Amino acid sequence: LTPRSRYQLHLRGGATVVLSAASAAPALSVWIGPALACALSYALYNLFIKKASASMDPILGGVLLQIVAAALGAGLLVIQRARATAPLEVSKLGVRWAVAAGAAVGVAEILSFIISGLGVPASKSIPAIIGGSVV
Repeated sequence: LTPRSRYQLHLRGGATVVLSAASAAPALSVWIGPALACALSYALYNLFIKKASASMDPILGGVLLQIVAAALGAGLLVIQRARATAPLEVSKLGVRWAVAAGAAVGVAEILSFIISGLGVPASKSIPAIIGGSVV
């Protein structure tokens, strides 16, 4: 685990926001395995959307995808909390960002189904979508 720097912002009304950031990037050997697994997951995600979009409503496909992702995440959270000794780290700001990310990915999933359902070849749509998402 890398050490974290913590910063506190005191807001009007007495609220306090705690920000934390890793003080140093971890070694490549620490994160390359999970990064490659993530890349493979994104590749499969795009392939599976392409396959599913040919035979179902795009909104239903997006909702089904989100239900499965939520169930997987909930299961992993239950396992993590069963093994945890420290309290769960959460903040209002973190929750707000996670909700915003959820809304963004929900729209992206439905649009991916729509684009794939139009018959756009995966060799064209996936690079445009993934390449366009790099910021």
